[in-house]
Amino acid sequence: MMDENRRQIYSRLVKDEKDTLGHIAYSLYKKQKIAFIKDKERENNGQPPTDQQLKDFQEIAGSEEQLDLYQTKALSLMQFFLDTALREDLEAQREEFLRKYSSPGFWPGVFQGLVASALFVILGFFILWGTGGWVKIGELIANSIK
Repeated sequence: MMDENRRQIYSRLVKDEKDTLGHIAYSLYKKQKIAFIKDKERENNGQPPTDQQLKDFQEIAGSEEQLDLYQTKALSLMQFFLDTALREDLEAQREEFLRKYSSPGFWPGVFQGLVASALFVILGFFILWGTGGWVKIGELIANSIK
């Protein structure tokens, strides 16, 4: 009889093997049953609950209201776990993004600016030299002095 009630509660909470929410709800039922048994053992000086006490527990645990409560608590737990996992994943992705794309800091930035400026001047020098621009600049300066 007791085994049949347990199977009935399992089949009412768990739709199939992939029903994670149902498995969580069933584990909440099992947690409550274990707590009930421990409470009765404390009350009865270490003696397990009687068959009638277990039957009464099964009746209450198998009621629609109680099954709804298990499912509601399971949904709440699942939501909490998913929120936590997503928050941790989002934080890890944020840290990775910042590590990849954030600015290197003040002094490395100054160094990058100096290197870029030096490369610009050197490149400009070679362009003027290669195109004969120095001669034209010299002629312009000489003509403006006259």
